[in-house]
Amino acid sequence: RTSACLLVLGPACRIATNFAMKLLAAAATLIALSVAPSAILAASSSKSPEANEAGETHFASDRNLKSSKSKSPKKTKSTKAGKSTSPPPTPTPGEMKKFFNFVPGGRRMLEEVSDSQERLVEIVSDLGGNLEGKFDIKEDLLSSQERASLREHADSELMDALKAADKEEEHDIQEDFRFEVSPSKLASLIDVDSIGSMRKAFKDYASDFPVTRVIIRRTSLTGNKHIQYHNDGDTSVMHVWLNEEDTVDGGNLVYLNKDGATWVQTKPGSAALHKDKIVHGITPVNGTRYILILLGDNRFDSDVLKSI
Repeated sequence: RTSACLLVLGPACRIATNFAMKLLAAAATLIALSVAPSAILAASSSKSPEANEAGETHFASDRNLKSSKSKSPKKTKSTKAGKSTSPPPTPTPGEMKKFFNFVPGGRRMLEEVSDSQERLVEIVSDLGGNLEGKFDIKEDLLSSQERASLREHADSELMDALKAADKEEEHDIQEDFRFEVSPSKLASLIDVDSIGSMRKAFKDYASDFPVTRVIIRRTSLTGNKHIQYHNDGDTSVMHVWLNEEDTVDGGNLVYLNKDGATWVQTKPGSAALHKDKIVHGITPVNGTRYILILLGDNRFDSDVLKSI
């Protein structure tokens, strides 16, 4: 009789046992899931801090994300390579205007100095200028024919720039147009000996700076517009006047230093040179004013006029 019961109940017991084991397995799984997240985070934090930092970067602020991107080895190498192998780009007319109009420390009206040395010192100080700064004048650097050639070239370049400009830019370009002249182009417009004379005058005055850029500036204004006091930083500058006598009113340089305010009378073909952060401005212009500008800056090594 016992054997008969076992034969009948055996399969039922096995089924019950299997079901109970499945219930126990399911319960164990639920318990494991309830503690798994903290266990996983703890394990990742202790075993792989690099992965944890990378994970945090993805949730960082925009500022930190940009900082993280800036540290990319690929981008760093590309930037350095660009700086070491690529020449500085030629500025557009808009960039040239911004470059020349930059006024560190604020702007002052030309008339503010008057006869007050105290006010002059205050303006120079406010603009970060140098009271010990000096300027020089060189005369008869360009002939009347050479000046006319440079003015005609400026007018031609202006027409080309206006054709390519947007309507919003036309007025600004017509009022104040600047463009860079290549050494070869300059040599085609004026005599090579004249280029040598200008370069010598520049080097005699600013021996530490090569001539790095040559620019023509054409300003056509009416009224009381002028360039306010500023300094050109560490750049050495030569202004060569291209106008003929009595073709434009004003446009004279005014220098401020320990000797007071000095007004430089413009003469055709003559030049004013300055450096050492001397503060200066330009008196109101009425008419069309043309100047040739030679710049020297210690950021560059080569003298663009040396090969001419």
